[in-house]
Amino acid sequence: METEIIPESHDLPNKPLIEAMFELRWQLDKDPARGTTAFRLLFGKYYEKIRESYPEIEDQPVSNVPEAMTPYMIRHRFRAAKNQWPLTQLGSGIMTVNETENYHWETFRRRVGEASRALFDAYPSEISRFEPTGAELRYVNMIPFEVGNGHIIDFLDKSLHTSIKLDDKLFDGHHDKSKESSVDLSIGLRLTKPHAIGVLSFGTGESDSKPGILWQIIIRSHPSFMPTTYDDIMKWTEEAHEVVDRWFFTLARGSLMETFGCSSFCYRHFHAARGNSIGSSVRI
Repeated sequence: METEIIPESHDLPNKPLIEAMFELRWQLDKDPARGTTAFRLLFGKYYEKIRESYPEIEDQPVSNVPEAMTPYMIRHRFRAAKNQWPLTQLGSGIMTVNETENYHWETFRRRVGEASRALFDAYPSEISRFEPTGAELRYVNMIPFEVGNGHIIDFLDKSLHTSIKLDDKLFDGHHDKSKESSVDLSIGLRLTKPHAIGVLSFGTGESDSKPGILWQIIIRSHPSFMPTTYDDIMKWTEEAHEVVDRWFFTLARGSLMETFGCSSFCYRHFHAARGNSIGSSVRI
């Protein structure tokens, strides 16, 4: 498969996704007592609004510690069913929506919208001001790879179109690639649509006791351009997802994409990058 061809919008039957997560953070009240009261009211009202979709509550161990001592830590998890996904989580200053193998963008976007709307509506603004400070859209993928055999840099180059060059002088003129045992690489890129930092991260790890390459695509809101209304946050999320799509399908194009179940009919010719694009706009 030519590497200058990327897929059309296509649902991948063997997608490498471990988890998709949306996160929203807000400013904590400077008065700890007032902030604690606000969060406890939020917890009850938030659950009332999302319980039809997430009836199962799991209190996390940190919920036994005073709220003022656990900023931005998850205290409560709400699941669609016991030990099942999707779920939403809530803590002092933080809310998330999480999905795993049943992920589909349209469904996930709807869940993000419902949870965000519930948060805006449930927050007791009459007690403590609600001021969003950060949003993040994160995709965690695991690609099977026998890390113990080395040649990790070659795999990133050939399968994920990400080149790492090590100076041969480090190895007395000979780089024995079979001795590569791990990788931990992260690069942040400034984006303008949305205003955010886009992060590409590659590392070695395990999933279900099987080794592989942990590949994350993260879009974080820029502190100076944080959307603060429900509508603006949803617009930001849409734009963030468009970047994730382009980056995912562009870097995985070729033989790796075929292992995800994308056959030749879902490909089209690669177009020149536009704006923040590495490739053309596609969806997962």
